[in-house]
Amino acid sequence: MEVTLTRAIRTQQNNTVRNILDVPNAGINHRIRGGVSPLTLAVKLRLTQVTELLLRSEADVNAEDEDGFTPLGWAVIKGQKAIVGLLISFGADLEYKYQKHDCCTALLLATKHEQIAVVDELLQRNAEVNCADVHGYTPLAWAARQGSDEIVKRL
Repeated sequence: MEVTLTRAIRTQQNNTVRNILDVPNAGINHRIRGGVSPLTLAVKLRLTQVTELLLRSEADVNAEDEDGFTPLGWAVIKGQKAIVGLLISFGADLEYKYQKHDCCTALLLATKHEQIAVVDELLQRNAEVNCADVHGYTPLAWAARQGSDEIVKRL
């Protein structure tokens, strides 16, 4: 069932995904190459509807892949504001420290990748603005360092 779920997600067959998720042991948290879960795959492919279907079926919202990212991390760096909000609504850890990425939080990642809309979403969700990475840089320090005036204003 795991391969079928992954294939249905990759080919964007939402009805098939929905039908598979109705089956017990549908492999909702089964990992494929790279430690990627079906939820992470849906996020990486920017599939908001499928992401919501998986979350409603209790996919592991904080599953880390071999790249060291959770679904929230991928949504942040890809600038997917709506999916970021959805993941947080379903319990994604807003302050998760990405060990393979200098212990950045979602807000630090959004700042580093200059994802202004995502920064706004994370601030609305009360992300910690004074968090620092392993080098001591806060989101404000990163934004200033990069010359991201719009993000500096928000922080």
